Amino acid sequence: MSTDKIIRGILLVMVLIGTIAYGLLYSHASTVFKLLVPLALLFLVGLVIRDVLKDRDSGKR
Repeated sequence: MSTDKIIRGILLVMVLIGTIAYGLLYSHASTVFKLLVPLALLFLVGLVIRDVLKDRDSGKR
């Protein structure tokens, strides 16, 4: 298993943990938490997507 796939897996686990925490804490959360957590999760998903696309492009050459 390559390092890139391990890092991608770690990012996906971080998204999963963040989503679960967001769901559990939503009713007690402040407005800042309700705004920043989804933005952070979108950022992590963006990193995963960028990594996958980068991996595909490098595999074609």
